[in-house]
Amino acid sequence: MTKTEWFISIIVGVVIGMIAGLLGVPQLLQAKSVAAASTADEALRATLTSHLKWKTLQGAADVVWYKPDGGTQVYANTFSIQQPNLAQISVKSEDGTGNSGEWISDGRKAYGIDPLTREYAGASLPTFSADLSKLPSTLEAAKTTEVIYRHPFGMLIPSPVGEYLYPQWFSQGGGNYVLAGEETVLGRKVWVVEYTKYTAEVTAWIDEETGVILKYTQKMDGKLFLEVTFTSFEENSPLDASLFTLPADAKPAAQ
Repeated sequence: MTKTEWFISIIVGVVIGMIAGLLGVPQLLQAKSVAAASTADEALRATLTSHLKWKTLQGAADVVWYKPDGGTQVYANTFSIQQPNLAQISVKSEDGTGNSGEWISDGRKAYGIDPLTREYAGASLPTFSADLSKLPSTLEAAKTTEVIYRHPFGMLIPSPVGEYLYPQWFSQGGGNYVLAGEETVLGRKVWVVEYTKYTAEVTAWIDEETGVILKYTQKMDGKLFLEVTFTSFEENSPLDASLFTLPADAKPAAQ
């Protein structure tokens, strides 16, 4: 991937996130109401209010896309986030064929850094990134919303991992939710929620303490096409401020 293509991919990712937040994401989850099984309500409520349950998050997650030909595209993600809008996200394509890069928000601006040239492009955070007014405040409101509202800062993160760190969309999807049981992921108690709608089959492992989705699998027409697995996770630990500033070796992109 050329330098120009990499910067375009970062911009496109942010734009898609903005559009998705207005139209509802994932698309297959969009509906006017939620038919949630009552036994799953506690877990759904936890995802809806997840942003109220933590101050900082850090860890790592693998995102695996399954191709129609049977191959996979694997991305290793690391993240450090401090509310309301500080973040450092690193994405690495494990086979070198996909988009890799680093994304930093210092609270005022967000920067995409090319991992090879260490050149960066930046832009001011949009004003809506701190506006939580459109998020449903109750599960009842989530059940009746006609549009899926994602967390405004979470949807700016140009990596799928943002969807699971900020899972407010999950309870707004429509379809059928079933609490399949409780398990342990990374030594943490999780609810296992199964979700179906149309030809989509989803299983989400939802952290009982933070509401973050620590594991997620999705099938379409019975075939696995997405798997997200957190490999480390820690909340409310102090984070060094240097994580949210441009690295010393970063330099502005040539015009």
